[in-house]
Amino acid sequence: MPAVTVRYWAAARAAAGVAEERLAGDTLGDVLIAARLAHGEQLGRVLARCSYLVDAVRARPDTLVTEGSVIEVLPPFAGGAPADAHASAPATRARVAGWPVVALCPPLAAGGLLAASLGPGPLTAWVAALQALLLAGWFRLFRVPGVGHGIVVAGAAGAVADVLLLVRETEPPLEPVAWVLGPALLAALVAQLLRRPARDDVVTSMTATVTATLVVVGGVWLIPALRLGSTVGTTLGSNTAPEAGAAAVAGGLVGAGVATAVAALGSARRASFEGRSLSARIALGLLAGALAGWAAGELSPAAAAWNGAGALGSAAGSAAAALALAGQRLATAPARDPGTAAADGAARALVAASLPLLLAGPPAYLLGRLLGG
Repeated sequence: MPAVTVRYWAAARAAAGVAEERLAGDTLGDVLIAARLAHGEQLGRVLARCSYLVDAVRARPDTLVTEGSVIEVLPPFAGGAPADAHASAPATRARVAGWPVVALCPPLAAGGLLAASLGPGPLTAWVAALQALLLAGWFRLFRVPGVGHGIVVAGAAGAVADVLLLVRETEPPLEPVAWVLGPALLAALVAQLLRRPARDDVVTSMTATVTATLVVVGGVWLIPALRLGSTVGTTLGSNTAPEAGAAAVAGGLVGAGVATAVAALGSARRASFEGRSLSARIALGLLAGALAGWAAGELSPAAAAWNGAGALGSAAGSAAAALALAGQRLATAPARDPGTAAADGAARALVAASLPLLLAGPPAYLLGRLLGG
């Protein structure tokens, strides 16, 4: 039988565990049977949704192959799969990521507000829980290689940042972030070298790990943000309006939560993510975030001692809403393999609900510093 080169792409590469290999067979179907026998049913399920090229020509299972032929295995969103699979992806995405996010995100945001009202310690515990939810879904959702390494690196970076920013009560409050990110990025690179993966896998896995690390560490910014203007056990923000941090944190969390719920509610009610529907949902989410942030600022402890609490809350809510909508859009992007969309529903909901709230950290701190002075 002729020996051919089989090249796997995207989900097929992940299932096979190799980028390419040599197999034998008289037809494309024979080669695919050999691939299933070599790599198991997990690859078989992916192959069932793929399309194929033999020597750059689209092929069917009965297509004859010759010695030295090159077979390209193309999963959905790598150039393969029938058209109806692509057409169904947005609807599947909306179904698995809409209502669960509406149910999850507002209670999570409310939990953050309660934790912030109790002080930096409870807020740190809430941030840590949110980081755990994100990492529980992040690598499953994007189906990248090196999941274990990525969770360890990002999780360790988040945990260390939580502790360092909780105990640091002096200027500059964000200095520990640099202490954490540098070693974390180095650890991510070393982990990739130890895995010795294919070049494309390094880029995919490294990008996912670094992005997750930046998000979980960014969420920790809520802790120094809460301390801005406070006189309880800290010198942070000594020139900041009284309790300005409380207004910034409240506005950011409420703005992010409301904007995410609005966007998720729209996706649950309508599968289309294109054109006017998307633009209207973004505008509505930003407006809802700004108004909710203003209300949160006015109801925060800062309002009793400072007239600018509502404005700061609105600004933090608007900025957090913008980041939340971008994060929610990322978390509800089409699955790399539409056949796995329903199975990934839990991971998608976890990321779509936790990512926007963690992204509220940087704008809450920066705007609290800028507008609370």
